[in-house]
Amino acid sequence: MARAFNALVASVAIFGLILQGALAVRQLGLVHGLWSLTGYFTEWANALVALVAGASVLAPSSWLAQPRVRMMALVGISMVGIVYSMALRALMPDDFGMLLAGSVQHDVVPLLFAAAWLFGPHGNPDRSWFLWILALPLVFLAAMVLRGLATGWYPYWFIDPGTVDMTGAALVVAAMVAAFLLLSLGALWVERRLAVSRE
Repeated sequence: MARAFNALVASVAIFGLILQGALAVRQLGLVHGLWSLTGYFTEWANALVALVAGASVLAPSSWLAQPRVRMMALVGISMVGIVYSMALRALMPDDFGMLLAGSVQHDVVPLLFAAAWLFGPHGNPDRSWFLWILALPLVFLAAMVLRGLATGWYPYWFIDPGTVDMTGAALVVAAMVAAFLLLSLGALWVERRLAVSRE
């Protein structure tokens, strides 16, 4: 049952990635469309979910299916859903394809993966789990800044020096890191409780 549910999660995440990719290609062309997608945290988090859920089905003993990597994917995709619901949903264009892709990637995948995580294997987290959880947003942030410096294009307005000053950008980034930390603490607490309850 767990493997079948993870297969569903992986399939939906892959569908969302393909749909969003097709929309980007339609709007921007093949190369620029696919390249632009790599600049969004939503795509990173959905791709990680697809990999983790897929590994849980095809290679459950691999490192991708281990509890700490599942936790990294959970926190990342949960943040995607939270930010979308709080700040981005109202900004979506009135286009069926965009609305469908947005709903799949920001609503459906986070909820499905949270359920898969809840009923999946759990471990007893230690301090190293924080490094795993924060690896995704920190690597993404570094890549986004380096890409912006090299090309002048930033996927998000709050990090674009042409839109906000450095102080404003630093404050937004600090708030996002703090949100990741708080969400991570809550998820780790639940993980520890679930691991103890199954001993």
